[in-house]
Amino acid sequence: MSDPLEELLLRQPLNEPPASLDRRVRHRFLERRVRQAWKRWRWPTATAGVLAAGLLAAFYWQWRPLSGGPKPPADSAPSEQAAAFPASAPAAAAHPVRMEYNRSVLLDDGVVVLENNTAVRQLRQLTMRHVFWNDPAQNVRIEANLPCEQVVLVREATY
Repeated sequence: MSDPLEELLLRQPLNEPPASLDRRVRHRFLERRVRQAWKRWRWPTATAGVLAAGLLAAFYWQWRPLSGGPKPPADSAPSEQAAAFPASAPAAAAHPVRMEYNRSVLLDDGVVVLENNTAVRQLRQLTMRHVFWNDPAQNVRIEANLPCEQVVLVREATY
């Protein structure tokens, strides 16, 4: 019990579609997939990029030297130090040499409420002071790391 029109259509030979039709369909299909993939991944990709840039900036600001000059090598003799630092070589032969540099980082501890209900922002500055002293005449060498912490309270505007 089939339809005569359906039987007629089934007996007809099928023609191959032209190549231009295949190209157009394939192009539209791939274009849509790429567009959908970009929509799906654009926010996670942008967020990851911003986070990576923020981390790089944080590491740069935390580990860059804030003051002081070059540090002499820890296991070198005074004659090697004089060769490595020629500007201080004449002074190092006669007098003791003292070098000092500091590394510092500022941390935000957030808002704190004091006893009199005043809102303040608590900032901590952590500083590591490195002192190097060398006396080539007496063959004495001293290195010291001196940590320092300073807390600063800044009044916050209240509404």
